[in-house]
Amino acid sequence: MSDRTWDPLPTTMSISMPPIHLILIPLPVASLLAALATDVVYWVTYDPLWAQVSLWLVAAGLVTGPTAGVVGLIDFMNMEHAEPAIAGWVHIIGMATTLLVTLLSFLLRSTDPAGVILPWGMLLSAITTVLLGLGAWYGGMLAYRRVVLAARENGSRVDNPYQ
Repeated sequence: MSDRTWDPLPTTMSISMPPIHLILIPLPVASLLAALATDVVYWVTYDPLWAQVSLWLVAAGLVTGPTAGVVGLIDFMNMEHAEPAIAGWVHIIGMATTLLVTLLSFLLRSTDPAGVILPWGMLLSAITTVLLGLGAWYGGMLAYRRVVLAARENGSRVDNPYQ
C-alpha cells in the first residue's frame, strides 16, 4: 500500500452516517440479478411461473433503480469533483444504460413473459448483469471514499487502493 492518504468525500444525502444511495442500491441490483437466475430456471424447466417471476423482478428493478439513481445523482452533484469525476460519470452512464436495457427487457416481457425469455429475455438479463458489474465497480470507488471518511472521523488512517 502507498503511504499517501487522500481526502474523503462527504455525503449530502444520508440517514445518520450511511448515504441513502448505498441503502437503496441493493434493491434494484438484487432484483435484476435474480431476474437472470429465474430466466435460467425457466430455460431448464419451461415452467411459465418462472417467466412471470422474471417479469416481476425486472419490473421491481425498473421501479427501484431510478429511485436509487436519483438519490445517487443528487449526492454526486454535491461532491467535490477532483478525483471522483471520472468514476462517478462512468458509474452514472453505466447505470443509466442498465436502466434502458431493463426498460427494453420489461417492454418485451410484458406482452408474453414466457415467449421472449429465449433468447431475448435471457440475453437482456445477461447484458444487464454485465452492466451492473461494471457500474458497481465504479460506484464502489466512490463508496470506498465514504469508508475512508468514516475511518478518519474515528481517527484511523486508510490508504487509497485505487492508485
